[in-house]
Amino acid sequence: MAELVEQINFIHWLSLGLVLLTLELINTGGYFLWLGFSALSIGILLCIHDVSWDIQWQAFAGFSILTCWLWLRNNLYHRPVKKSDFPHPYAEQLIGRTFRLDEIVLEGDFSMQIGQVNWLATTKTPIIAGSIVTISDYDGFRLVVRKK
Repeated sequence: MAELVEQINFIHWLSLGLVLLTLELINTGGYFLWLGFSALSIGILLCIHDVSWDIQWQAFAGFSILTCWLWLRNNLYHRPVKKSDFPHPYAEQLIGRTFRLDEIVLEGDFSMQIGQVNWLATTKTPIIAGSIVTISDYDGFRLVVRKK
């Protein structure tokens, strides 16, 4: 068994790296990506300089732990906020729909009724009563309305 481990060369590490990168296509959350990069880096290191098998495995473990920790730290602290996290989960379904306004709306925030629900809306241009408006987006708990 020791003879088998001592015969590992750069081709084995490059192959392991490519296999791990291929496994990442299954969507494992990024871990196989960084393990694959670690294996590829050990393979490139062996192309440049020959090192013993125990240092190879220690370097692979060190690179893997370091890259996975950096990825996890960056992913946890810089997670983007999804629009579905806002108070009105149905606001996304209203985007693109058109409605008729019954009142004059000046620039800024106003209230509009859609069905049986009063929504807070905002516009950047004044809109006269009876105009057709389109919901273009939502910002937090406000619908962004523009004149059609």
